[in-house]
Amino acid sequence: MRTTLLIVTLILLSAKANACSCSEPALSSRVLNSDRVFIGKVIHLQELKYSNSQVAQDSYGVQAEILVTENLKSETPSRISVTTGYGRGDCGIPFSISNEYIFFLKKQQTSVSICQGHISKFDYVPHRFESKLNDVLNFLAHGE
Repeated sequence: MRTTLLIVTLILLSAKANACSCSEPALSSRVLNSDRVFIGKVIHLQELKYSNSQVAQDSYGVQAEILVTENLKSETPSRISVTTGYGRGDCGIPFSISNEYIFFLKKQQTSVSICQGHISKFDYVPHRFESKLNDVLNFLAHGE
């Protein structure tokens, strides 16, 4: 019994942690470093599996189809597809259908993550969305 407990403990301690640990870039740098800033509503989600010969394991993620509801900086087509991780420790965005998000993207960018500041960690919390949107609009109008 002790041996089994010891083996289980060692396995748990040696397991690779799968957690996202990064600091979110400041709002000003996200806006300045983005070619497109827009509000988009998730209208469809699809699970993805990538096979990559350069990586030992397959990768998994989500493709989200986004309906652009308002352009804040530059023009974005009315619909755009983005890919991300699951949002369970992989730094992906835990998208939900019908929720709106604020996106900060480069011109041809189609992959998003929390760490790169593509979407604020708080943008998918409904009661904080308005506050974040006001901050973005204020920065775009006044640079502060």
